[in-house]
Amino acid sequence: MAIDGMKVVDLDSHLVGDLESWEQTIEEKWKPFLPRKLPTKDDERKKTLIGNRIMVGSELGRHKAEKNEWFKPEDLTPQGRVRNMNLDGIDVAVLSPNSPALDILWFVDDPGLAAAYARAQNNYMNYYASQQPGRLMWAGVIPLQDPKEAIKELHRSRELGSKALNVKATGQGMVGPVL
Repeated sequence: MAIDGMKVVDLDSHLVGDLESWEQTIEEKWKPFLPRKLPTKDDERKKTLIGNRIMVGSELGRHKAEKNEWFKPEDLTPQGRVRNMNLDGIDVAVLSPNSPALDILWFVDDPGLAAAYARAQNNYMNYYASQQPGRLMWAGVIPLQDPKEAIKELHRSRELGSKALNVKATGQGMVGPVL
C-alpha cells in the first residue's frame, strides 16, 4: 500500500457511534449527566440536554440516521474499517471523534463534566483503535473549560496511546479559556 516507500495516512477519519459508547466508558458518577435528546415536534430544531444546558439544533445521533446507504454496520467496526482501508490503499488512519461528540464536549459549561466527557471519549477511542494496532491510531480530546483538567487529560490520553490532539476550530459558543 505504501507509495514509493511512504505510508498513506488518513488524517480525517471520524468515528461513528462514539457518543453511544460514553455509556460504557464514562465514570459512574457522571452517567446521569450523559447527553440526551429532548422531545421536539417535527417542525422544531433538535434539542439535546447536556449537563444543565440545552443545545438547540444539535445533531446527536445524526450520522446513523443519515447516509445509512453509504455503509453497512460491519463497516463501522475496527475490522471493517481496516478492510475498507485496504480497499482504498490506506496504511494508517488517525481517528477523530465525530462532530456531535466534539460539539457536546465543548458546549458543556461545567469543567468537571467536560473533563468526564473527554475521558469517556478518549477511553472509547483507545479501546476502538487498540483492536487494530498499527493500522488505527487516534487523536485525543481535552476539556478546554479548565486548563488544569486539560493538561491532566492531555497527559492521560498520551499515556493511553493517543498520537495527536483534536481541537475543534470554533469561536462561537466556547466556554472557558482556550489553551
